[in-house]
Amino acid sequence: MQGKIRILESDNEEFVKEKKLFNDANIHFSGHNSHIITHKKENYHLQIDFITVEAESLQFEGELKLLNEEKSSNVVLRFTPTPFLKMN
Repeated sequence: MQGKIRILESDNEEFVKEKKLFNDANIHFSGHNSHIITHKKENYHLQIDFITVEAESLQFEGELKLLNEEKSSNVVLRFTPTPFLKMN
């Protein structure tokens, strides 16, 4: 799925700052709670603990880290999918 990701909370702002925005991000749902986020040329691993379904977005809580790196952060992020079909 493609969309916009905004970091709402981060416990390691040296790795990822709160309010950071990823436009045109892709989430590859590859397992039950382990997913890959691709933004530009960076690949992140997201281990999801909780999901909240909101009106037009999903709120994820979990651990975010760059693939093949040790740095990580426990985050709360909002994913708003890009609408592909508009209903009138």
